[in-house]
Amino acid sequence: MNEPILAHRDGAVQGLADPGSALKEGIAMAQIVAAGPERAIARIKNLCRHAGENTLEAQLELEARHMTESLGDDEAAEGIGAFFDKRPADFLALRRTSAVHSR
Repeated sequence: MNEPILAHRDGAVQGLADPGSALKEGIAMAQIVAAGPERAIARIKNLCRHAGENTLEAQLELEARHMTESLGDDEAAEGIGAFFDKRPADFLALRRTSAVHSR
C-alpha cells in the first residue's frame, strides 16, 4: 500500500485527490473554509499556533478564553440558530450584514 493511502486510512489526511485534480479540489475546500465563521477559525488558528509553546494549563486557559469570546459572538448565534432551524449556517450573509451596519 502506498503512503498517501496509508495516511488516509490512518486518519492523517481527510481525503485523496485523483491525479490531476488536486488543485481543483484544494480550491473547492478553500472556498468552504472561506465561507465559514471567520473569527472562530482565527481563534482555532491562534490555539494551534500556541500549542507547541504553551504549558497544558496555559493552553487550556487560552481555549477557555476563546470559548467565552465565541459564546458572545454573532457567529455563534448564527451557528446555533442554523442548527435549531435545521438549515446550513450562512456566515457569508452574516458578514455582509455586519459590513452594511459598520458603514
